[in-house]
Amino acid sequence: MALFHSLMRYKNKKRIESFDMHGDKKATVRLASLRSFVVYMSSDYIIGEAEIREAAEAPSAKVVVYNDWDNIGQGAFREAQRLGMEVHKFGAFGHRLDELNADI
Repeated sequence: MALFHSLMRYKNKKRIESFDMHGDKKATVRLASLRSFVVYMSSDYIIGEAEIREAAEAPSAKVVVYNDWDNIGQGAFREAQRLGMEVHKFGAFGHRLDELNADI
């Protein structure tokens, strides 16, 4: 549910237009430009390669977000890079949304 609440905050702040959840950890996010992408947020405190592989399952996540108190292992980070996924802490993801919205 952390992802749902996070996305609701971004929606209330007009950083995203809307989102559709795909379970508890994955959602399709739509920006004001109508571009969309899939985001994944783990509910675990340590994000490993297994979490990244789960994020890669259909619909495959473009972005993996984690909270400031979570840790992401180096192997998981490398696997995300190999799969072409962006990895952001929660606050940095907000800045990334601002960048994507500026591209309108």
